[in-house]
Amino acid sequence: MIKIKPFLIATLLLTGFALPAVAQIGEARNNLSVGINGGVNLNSASFTPTIKQNSLMGITGGLTARYISEKYFAMICGAQVELNVSQRGWDQLFETISLDANGYEVTSKDPTKTYTRKMTYIDIPFLAHLAFGRDRGLQFFVHAGPQISFLISESETIKGIDMNSLSDT
Repeated sequence: MIKIKPFLIATLLLTGFALPAVAQIGEARNNLSVGINGGVNLNSASFTPTIKQNSLMGITGGLTARYISEKYFAMICGAQVELNVSQRGWDQLFETISLDANGYEVTSKDPTKTYTRKMTYIDIPFLAHLAFGRDRGLQFFVHAGPQISFLISESETIKGIDMNSLSDT
């Protein structure tokens, strides 16, 4: 049989040590923000063998939701999710080589040939939102996390190129 007095003293001591424990070390805050985002991007693609390209301009825009949960030391912590539409692709550069009056080779853009590929994606990034600095004033942000993208459309513009005559090299 268990002696009641030592058991009661041990239970009270353990309970006394457990009560002051807290689950969070940061200042609790609940801040939900919803907004829109947008921007312009310059695109190119990497190929082997290398293909000369011009930068292709596209737009990105969508919705953003951010939840700030805690403040640890001087860092504000939260999560951010976005739903964006993004245009990407490349514009291939075709060149002609000719000789100038002195016999030197001159490279110039060939205006008779064009190949442009445009792709539109739905992007869903899931980001950790970390902010450093003052609550009101200058802050530095770090966003890190994975992104899921879905191709929703693509188009090609071809001018002056016989696609059947291209080699598979």
